[in-house]
Amino acid sequence: MSSSTPINLRDSARFREFYHSLFLEFYPYKLKSLERIGLIKRVVSRTRPPSTRNQLTDEGFIIVKMGEPVFLYLGLTKHFYHNIRSTHPTEA
Repeated sequence: MSSSTPINLRDSARFREFYHSLFLEFYPYKLKSLERIGLIKRVVSRTRPPSTRNQLTDEGFIIVKMGEPVFLYLGLTKHFYHNIRSTHPTEA
């Protein structure tokens, strides 16, 4: 492999396994911090066995709506960038 060949770590099974385990490890902490600052609330159902879900609070919903233009912009630029790259003659 030459030094100019890019390495795509996302194609690596080891990287995917590492990323998945890291996500699973930190996900509960993220949920707890969002709950602590009042953006989500944990709802426990009265079923057997009990189940839980997370729900946006009014403040969380406002934050999501405020971030919507940013997410749209990022989605559009990613799509735009991908279309440019896929039509570039050296990428074909």
